[in-house]
Amino acid sequence: MNIPSLYKPQRGSIPAQSLVTLAGTANGRLASAALLEAIGQPHHYAGLGNCLALCVDHGLLLKERDGNLTFWSITSTGLSVARELSAPDDQQVDAPAEARAPRQPAQEPKPDDTGADFALTANGRLLIEANGRQVMLDQAQTDKLIEYIDAQRGVEWEAA
Repeated sequence: MNIPSLYKPQRGSIPAQSLVTLAGTANGRLASAALLEAIGQPHHYAGLGNCLALCVDHGLLLKERDGNLTFWSITSTGLSVARELSAPDDQQVDAPAEARAPRQPAQEPKPDDTGADFALTANGRLLIEANGRQVMLDQAQTDKLIEYIDAQRGVEWEAA
């Protein structure tokens, strides 16, 4: 039985790329290193489990451990979501006609727009998305980056 998912990852994100990639494999299953390589991420990236946790929680993917290896398998629900993510924006699966109609941008991009999005979480992680790629820094890496930027700008903080 294929139950529609309430969760659909953003196009271009690591979860979306993973779903589409797994849907395109012969058996819908890949090891972490192979999946990372297929989506253009370093094979040793340790954050894949965190990135795909919502996909597992919502039944789009299955996570299996075999010794030191982790394998990811797509479910039938995940296949449906991958099909939606693979469809061109103007041909979204099961989208109402008005949603498929061409949309005008709300406003023209500013010339100084970097094309990158940043989010700092409550637990100190920094999420960066640029050019369809996502990077997540843990709190220690985020602190080191902030210290580096402060040093480059000549900012000195007084000890509390």
